[in-house]
Amino acid sequence: LTTPRQIKAREVLKRGFMSNLLFDNISGIFQASQTVLDILNELPVEKEGKVQDSSDLLDFSDVTVDDEGNAVVDHEIVVNQQMRLFGEKVYGLGESVAELVTKDEERTQKQLVNDLSKTVSSVIV
Repeated sequence: LTTPRQIKAREVLKRGFMSNLLFDNISGIFQASQTVLDILNELPVEKEGKVQDSSDLLDFSDVTVDDEGNAVVDHEIVVNQQMRLFGEKVYGLGESVAELVTKDEERTQKQLVNDLSKTVSSVIV
């Protein structure tokens, strides 16, 4: 006899996805190599204890919300995050690519891909 899926799912949700029931069949899910399976088998087994609620409350005093209850984020923070994540903006790349694609129709697909990758990488990198 096996545990029905619905009971397993309920138990996984109740424990906040910190349950060994998620990992019963890890070799079948990820189809890991033998090396990975050996490493996973060497990990210590953790007991499933009682769920403990944190008594530390988060401080939300500096968060501002609008009339609908949505968080309002300062524009400076958003711009700084964009710059850090994506870097400088790239302009004119679309024109270069369009010109390259329409320039010569007798190229093979491989030649076109090589030319496109050279053009794009020269601007980005």
